[in-house]
Amino acid sequence: MVFVYHKVMNMKIIINSTISLVILLLLSGCTSKHSKELVSTYAKSTNSVTIKTQELFQDIKSTRLNSKSLVLLTKGSAVSVNELKFKEINSVGINQTLSYLNDFSTALIELSDDSSNKSLSKAMNKLNGSLSNLNDTTEKSLDNDDIVNISSLVFSIGSSYLDSKKYDKLKEIIKVSEKSVTKKLYNLSEAILQFKSPYIRALKEERRRLLKVVNYPHHYYINKNNEEIRNTYLLKIDEHKELYKELVLLNKKIQLEPQRFELLSQTLKDTAKLHKKISISLDNDDELSFSKIKKDTYDIKTKLKNIKQFKKEIKE
Repeated sequence: MVFVYHKVMNMKIIINSTISLVILLLLSGCTSKHSKELVSTYAKSTNSVTIKTQELFQDIKSTRLNSKSLVLLTKGSAVSVNELKFKEINSVGINQTLSYLNDFSTALIELSDDSSNKSLSKAMNKLNGSLSNLNDTTEKSLDNDDIVNISSLVFSIGSSYLDSKKYDKLKEIIKVSEKSVTKKLYNLSEAILQFKSPYIRALKEERRRLLKVVNYPHHYYINKNNEEIRNTYLLKIDEHKELYKELVLLNKKIQLEPQRFELLSQTLKDTAKLHKKISISLDNDDELSFSKIKKDTYDIKTKLKNIKQFKKEIKE
């Protein structure tokens, strides 16, 4: 009888353990595949568009520097130290915003994946810092309660042992941050268009100066002992060939670059709309809303691919 009793008790323990394990597995799977993909997909889209915008401003800086150096090269007389000063277009605010958005999207990507405790902690700090900075530079779109709520949500992710709980918090963060993030994306979409004309002007100046170097390499003179001395420097045929090739590509760049600005501006707007749609879709968590989001993210991806293609054409 004692043996039978122990056997029954052992069976109960095994059954109870099995039930507990099943419940734990069910709970960890509560977050649907759709919700997981939505968080990750949105984060990757935002990350891609901010990187492409950062690349644009690097190109603007590089082009203006090229234009300045060619102005000095074709001056025809000695260059003073004062003329070496290079004035950049003021894009500090835009670059800061892009940096914050980049941190925000990168942290979301890291948090939506399986992360180690160390990388999880780093991502949480990055996410909290980026959201605070975005709010500070968006005329306080969120009130103090929202900020405290976001901070609490962010730092409670680390204690979420169940996948479903972690995603519930991430979904809430996406909803609460919508006001600040979408406003920044819309502002950026308008702001970058203001840099289009100065950028194209700098490209045209670069082309004009480079044409002088190619067509009249011997024309420039230098001042020595108050005398004008002709510069007898002549380009070799290979040097000429390379410069003409550069001019052909530069001409193509002048034609194509305005499209990059327009496309990037539209992509930033699309990403802002995507954030809003995802907030709604995360509540619905169904196949229909998920399919619509997938289409929107595909459209964004296509625009970014076209931008990449523009850059490739310019280099060929």
